[in-house]
Amino acid sequence: MAGTSTATSHILLGHRGTAGISSRQFSIVVDDNMRIWLYDRYSTHGTAVGHNGQNEKEIRLNETWILAYGPGEDKPFDHITVASGGLIISLEFPNHQGNEAQYLKNLRALIKKAREDEVPGLQGLGLVSPTATEPPSEAQTTSERLIYFKEREIGRGTFGHVFQLIRARDGKYFAGKVFTPPLASKKRRHGEVDPAWLIGIRREYTLVKENPHPNIVQMIEMRENPDIMIVMPYFKCGSIVQAEVCEESKLVTTFGQLLDCLTFLQTRGITHRDIKPDNVLVELAPHFKVTLSDFGLSKAVTDTTWLQTFCGTLKYTAPEVFPFSQLCYGPPADVWSLGVMALEWLYGIPAAPAAPNPAQKASRDQWRAWSRTWVDILTNQLDDQEEGADVDLLQGMLVVDQTKRLSAYTCLEKGLRNGLFKRRTIDGLVTCVRTPEEGAVNLFVGEDAVPVPTLADAEDDDSHATIIVA
Repeated sequence: MAGTSTATSHILLGHRGTAGISSRQFSIVVDDNMRIWLYDRYSTHGTAVGHNGQNEKEIRLNETWILAYGPGEDKPFDHITVASGGLIISLEFPNHQGNEAQYLKNLRALIKKAREDEVPGLQGLGLVSPTATEPPSEAQTTSERLIYFKEREIGRGTFGHVFQLIRARDGKYFAGKVFTPPLASKKRRHGEVDPAWLIGIRREYTLVKENPHPNIVQMIEMRENPDIMIVMPYFKCGSIVQAEVCEESKLVTTFGQLLDCLTFLQTRGITHRDIKPDNVLVELAPHFKVTLSDFGLSKAVTDTTWLQTFCGTLKYTAPEVFPFSQLCYGPPADVWSLGVMALEWLYGIPAAPAAPNPAQKASRDQWRAWSRTWVDILTNQLDDQEEGADVDLLQGMLVVDQTKRLSAYTCLEKGLRNGLFKRRTIDGLVTCVRTPEEGAVNLFVGEDAVPVPTLADAEDDDSHATIIVA
């Protein structure tokens, strides 16, 4: 315990009456997992804990902060400060990697003795009941919201950066999508945010928050100060590209789970508009699962209002999305994109031809020629494959006429019926029929179930950049 009371404090932070410091200001404890925490439970002035220069002025009452993880775990914090009143303390945890076994033995013995004998000065050792960690549904004030620390950058794009976050209250990892505001126009003051840009970010957050699905990324919370940030779950394995998923059954499972996801979205009139491998996040345990992310380009459409903006990733973009088509588009565009991805995973596809440069204002004829060439390459690759349940689905997905293209629901139903997919009883998610897991059932299996084909390695190309051309 640290404070100003000589009777209860093991660390004196000042004399009684020291401004900004209570008799019992904070305590530092060790839990059963050897993690070290700081608790502000009794102070009347509050405490602020800074990690690597972050949140040094975020004063809280009745709060918890992770200070260090247990031996063998990551050590994300190089510099820790604790501020109470006008006093700032720097904490440093020694490196015991050279004699970790002996250090653990001594630490466990100390904790055991403190609990058994109530050694003076060590009563704080042990685990205090955790406080609630889920953000409330209503708007939070700055002093009420949960504290996150940015550990490292894990991704970036045209929108800004993605950071790995640590939630101070429980030490759990999350991902924070931090948006970089566009260049301010001359009509706005310095630091003033473009309202239309901010509305777009709020729309992305609300659209996903209000349409939960096991294969759609979860939105934890959104903040607009000091950074505009959306907090989401952290996926240790990253995208399906980063995880280097190449096992046949897992790729077919990914195909099925994304069809299930698109079926859900399309029943709500939502078009993602940027279906690509980089936006498919992976969980390997306890059961293989994929999650569709990055809904920054997504839109809700109706029977009378479809989309016209040219956007997406060229390699996976449906023909009707290109500028030359002069067609409106909607959910069928996502089906095409997933079809190209599945073809790439299961059989491989040649490199895409060099595309027109959007910055040079390519003509409609140039885009038309490129699209026709690319569609011919894809359809020729598909026509070269032997008949099967997967090829049958892909032939219905890679149809140039969007009015004749199969819906995600029809594709999923056919895959379940024809022996390509099944649903796991443990969680109800779609999986490959050949996945060797207990607790899975094969629904709608036809008399002639078709085995999953052998995979071919997809060729790399440089046409993966997401583009938006107004």
